[in-house]
Amino acid sequence: FHSEFVRRAWPFPNGDLLALFEYTGITRVDVTGKPLWARANRNHHDFKILPDGTILGLDIVGRERGWLRERYRTTRFPKGIIDSHVVFLNPDGELLRKFSIFEAFHKSRFAAFLSAIQPEPADIFHANSIDIFDAASAAEHPLFEGGDILVSLRNPSAVVVIDGKTEEVKWLSRGVSLVQHQASFVFGGSVLLLDNAGGNQRFPLRVNRSRVIEIAPLTQEIVWRYPPLGKETEFFTGMLGYVERLPGGNTLITESLQGHVLEVSPEGNLVWEYYSPYRAGEDDELITTLMGARRIPRAGLPF
Repeated sequence: FHSEFVRRAWPFPNGDLLALFEYTGITRVDVTGKPLWARANRNHHDFKILPDGTILGLDIVGRERGWLRERYRTTRFPKGIIDSHVVFLNPDGELLRKFSIFEAFHKSRFAAFLSAIQPEPADIFHANSIDIFDAASAAEHPLFEGGDILVSLRNPSAVVVIDGKTEEVKWLSRGVSLVQHQASFVFGGSVLLLDNAGGNQRFPLRVNRSRVIEIAPLTQEIVWRYPPLGKETEFFTGMLGYVERLPGGNTLITESLQGHVLEVSPEGNLVWEYYSPYRAGEDDELITTLMGARRIPRAGLPF
């Protein structure tokens, strides 16, 4: 099933396409569709192409309970776990470096967090996005350094920053969002994300609204949100979702399960929107899922 759809893709200026097949692998094809390389290593959810062409992404590996007991002396996970790895690939898809998110917790000052994670399902983290802190931005930031890695962990509703040098968790946010997606660094070092299930302002325990929020890492204060406070909308995607802060300050949002893409201004005003016209089912009740929309400058597509 997962080998039949693309979760993330990015076009290069020469027409090549980098495509990620969920939990299957990642491949680069040329403008005619001819495969240039493929890596079948259960890559999933997200990737980021760094300025030097390195590909930053995620993959998974299963760990049996015996392995966990021997390596970490824990019996907390009787059915084993599915661990996520942070991976670095060169432009040809060859592995440069990888490390375990479980290990990044275990050797950090946040190790106790592993005792708070529910042992089931086995996919204890369900990492669903990855980003890296820009060295230029880091010069003025008190918490993060260039090369630090931001990962969204859906199942524990946590967002973490991992030190890019020591491979240890150095910052943790939990309780601000619920089953969030697509955390990214934005100007000034804030963290932008799509909060899938924490957005109902009147009934916070009912899972029927989403929101986009920007968090100040030092205080974990929400410094921007969509919809704005006091503005009721039907915005909701219980799963998936994508968000991108655009260069001019607007925010591009994908409401995946509604087949809806919208751009909003810093004030929360709608700039434009798109609803997928594709439907299925006897009464057109099935809506096309949109995995995510990104803004690509026209100059970046010369082919």
